[in-house]
Amino acid sequence: MVLVAEGGGGLVCFNAASISNPLVNVVSEGGNPGLTAGDTVSYGAQAGAPGITGFSCSTISAQPPKVILFSAGSDQTLCNPGVAVLDTKLEKAGTTFTWYKDGVELTAEKDSVYTTNTPGIYVVKVITANCSSTDTVVIKKIGNEVPVNQYFCDNAGPATVTLEVGNPEAAAKYGWFTEETGGTLVHVGNSYTVSGLTNDTVFYVVDTVKVNTVLGPTGVGAAQEYYISDANHNNITIQEELRKFNVIAPIKLKSVEVQAALYVGGCGGNPSTRSVTVGLFQNGVATGQTATGTIQCDVPTKVVLDFDIPPGNNYELRIEDIDAAFFKISDEEEAFSIPLIITLLPNVKKSGAFFNWEVEYGAPCGRMPIWAKKSCPLPLMLLSFRGISQDGVANLYWSTALEKNVEGFIIESSSDGFYFESKGFVSASGIGHYRFQDVNGGNSLYYRLKMVDKDGTFAYSLIIHLNGNSEDYINLFSKSCF
Repeated sequence: MVLVAEGGGGLVCFNAASISNPLVNVVSEGGNPGLTAGDTVSYGAQAGAPGITGFSCSTISAQPPKVILFSAGSDQTLCNPGVAVLDTKLEKAGTTFTWYKDGVELTAEKDSVYTTNTPGIYVVKVITANCSSTDTVVIKKIGNEVPVNQYFCDNAGPATVTLEVGNPEAAAKYGWFTEETGGTLVHVGNSYTVSGLTNDTVFYVVDTVKVNTVLGPTGVGAAQEYYISDANHNNITIQEELRKFNVIAPIKLKSVEVQAALYVGGCGGNPSTRSVTVGLFQNGVATGQTATGTIQCDVPTKVVLDFDIPPGNNYELRIEDIDAAFFKISDEEEAFSIPLIITLLPNVKKSGAFFNWEVEYGAPCGRMPIWAKKSCPLPLMLLSFRGISQDGVANLYWSTALEKNVEGFIIESSSDGFYFESKGFVSASGIGHYRFQDVNGGNSLYYRLKMVDKDGTFAYSLIIHLNGNSEDYINLFSKSCF
């Protein structure tokens, strides 16, 4: 695509809710309206690229600006896992990344990838030479609890922080663990004060209170069935049509009820009893978990199982070597569920001999990560930064205060105020007054300082512009791409 504004120059502005519905405006340098185009064929827009929510304007001559096509990912819901990774998949060299959560800049986050454990609306601004784009990702969370993370700095020694569970449930007892699964229980409570921190630290928190619920068919109206047929009217055993179930979060299936018919499969006159063994199967294969109980003929009887069942689909319970007519079965064929925990799938015909399923479960999403992150501001105060252009040389001067553990200063220049390159390095002296000369041929250039700490952390100064004239031209400002 080649767009030329009248006179051979101008601004090309892209502004689209999605690249699949592009709108291209071309205006002159003076800002007068020019060409508006929505033709994806003539102008080469690529339909279907996800996540593009806006573009800035850039000056062009005969070639259009580079458009940053990227996505930080799709909208996500925090549960399992409890973190979302937003990845722009862009090269870091020559690119600036600014992250926002709910409209507030995350000043400590400058990477191409951002990992979060909290819900919110996240926006990333990506800036390269003469070009910028944004993308928005919405993160939701299952449950009311939210992690309250903390940042700390250990410049003055090991730090102490208090981590919290935000919006805690009133009846909850939150256990703090050192690992996502397993690990050591180190604390119980809504908050946890941790001392001696020198590195990033993560704890995993979960409500340790267990809930017991009974669900499923009740067995009311259950009756003995001597013959069960499939869709082709072929006789099948009751084992082939027992109710399937899916498990979404870890559960303990504590017990079920069964009803045995009289005088069938070894049941004699009331109150005769017999032993039965219930097994857990998944995808038709035995899992190895079994339980044996004694049932009373013609009386609803609880069989204690205590099966620990991980998340998975197509589970079923079976009692082997039992005649099809031994159990009473009911017409309760609809689905039963505990949201986010377990679903008993509906039956396609009258079948299913297990009633009143007793289920024990905990938090549906497992352990929630809460972290303490190390973030130390650069240990100096930049008091001033100015420059003088004279005889093709840029003379740069800056003053600092409160220097501590500062490695030095990288001087960077740019012809457009967006893409910077290194021009030299000045070691920190602790005195607080510095000078650097750049032979630039009298060109109009932008300058900034990259202030580097001994541990590798850094921060940028504001940008100054020297227009190349033989004069003192300070003009401190923060350069923006918008």
